Amino acid sequence: MLIPRTITYINTIDTSLKLVALILTAIMFWKAYRMYKLYREQSLMYFTIAFFFFTVGNFFSFIIDVFIYTGIMTKGMLFEIFNLHPVVVLFLAIRLGSLLLGFLYLFFIALGFPKRNVQVAIVLLTIIAGITADIKALFFHLSVTVFTAFVLYDLYLKYKHGRKRAQMLYFMGMAGLYLAYASYALFLFFAPFYWIGHGLEILSYLFFIAALYAVITKNETKARKTRNHT
Repeated sequence: MLIPRTITYINTIDTSLKLVALILTAIMFWKAYRMYKLYREQSLMYFTIAFFFFTVGNFFSFIIDVFIYTGIMTKGMLFEIFNLHPVVVLFLAIRLGSLLLGFLYLFFIALGFPKRNVQVAIVLLTIIAGITADIKALFFHLSVTVFTAFVLYDLYLKYKHGRKRAQMLYFMGMAGLYLAYASYALFLFFAPFYWIGHGLEILSYLFFIAALYAVITKNETKARKTRNHT
């Protein structure tokens, strides 16, 4: 994220994009939850949980900006550094942890829904590795890279076999999300990648929403055909 010395229009744009990401992931979570309540599919349950964590992560990403910018505007930069820093660190840890759990649940779908004790073990090992890692941000991005690689490979195989529109949109959304977080990592070396990451992240959420609507449309069409035959 951008840590400003003063508040500029660039920081306003940055926070606005984070708010858009929060709204889109909240829409995804709600739509996925409604679909799970209707169809009771295990993949939809895991997808719902994943986007619940993505929503939580994006919420804390937005709240971090609000804390930092409010502190700078009301008390100045020195107050922000010495008084709000512990709170920001805590919120950042919750943000990264929530996003990582979101990717983990998409990873579980790609693994074919392993047994509950295996899932718990993977989550605990990930948490322990994250706590003991020297560079938390680097660990986060490396973990996301590994989890997403498995998810993308699984989605590619499913699309190659089924050639379904929803599968293609899901794959494109996941690829966009992976490239977005790769761009955030590259931001450490090249500043423009930060904005590329924002654009790719929002685009990926739009692909996910389109994939859900494709599934809804397909199921509604199938239900109408069933009613007509009966």
